[in-house]
Amino acid sequence: MAKTSLASMSIDALLKLREDIGKALSRRANELEMQLSRLGGEMGKKRGRRSSRAGRLRSNIAIDLATRGQDEERSPSGCERN
Repeated sequence: MAKTSLASMSIDALLKLREDIGKALSRRANELEMQLSRLGGEMGKKRGRRSSRAGRLRSNIAIDLATRGQDEERSPSGCERN
């Protein structure tokens, strides 16, 4: 893979890269969960329940990234300034 500066990439290219990384991480997490389930039965089942929550966490991260520029309107305590 050629080295490319993130600063020089277009917004569309950055979004595509983020999507590709998310898919790769998801695949790897699934592989690791399968390995865990083969090793310890119950441990794998517990991990499996977290996967539904992981989607919500990823969407929360996306929301946080989308609203990151709004931090200037808040005081250090996190409350909105008047």
